[in-house]
Amino acid sequence: MNSIPLSFVQFLFCVLAAGAVNAMVVILIMALIEGGRSSSSKNWSSAYGVITESYVTSERKEESSKPDDFVYRPVLAYEYVVGGRRYAGSRIYFGALQKDKERAASEKKLTAYPVGAPVSVFYNPALPSDAVLERTSPQAGFLGRLALGLMVTSLVALAFAFLIPKWVG
Repeated sequence: MNSIPLSFVQFLFCVLAAGAVNAMVVILIMALIEGGRSSSSKNWSSAYGVITESYVTSERKEESSKPDDFVYRPVLAYEYVVGGRRYAGSRIYFGALQKDKERAASEKKLTAYPVGAPVSVFYNPALPSDAVLERTSPQAGFLGRLALGLMVTSLVALAFAFLIPKWVG
């Protein structure tokens, strides 16, 4: 049986590193966009608001063949007034609300927002309909950590590509 040429193994590690770098760049851009929205909202104005809806909805997992396999998603609605005009919002924070495998996880996201509760609504002064209750973006942190992991993967792959000849030879 013939062994795999060393240069081919080096090539594979370089391809892995290049793929990890490309994915890292895309994910880092996504993280910067998400984080940028969160950062720019620090200068947004706030208005008094009231929670009008707060509940958890369930839906069957699309990829599952099990009849009782559900995911849960918090649903929230609030109203607020800016400049005498009434607005309605539904975002807790920037980015999409993640679906949870456990109902309790979705319920936990809503514990601070029972129906009728007063809230501070942070809105974009240039576009008051653009509003959130929390000026954060949980996805930005996750995406940043993912990009860091891909950077480490690319560095390890490149290290292997260039160290293998020293180990073999």
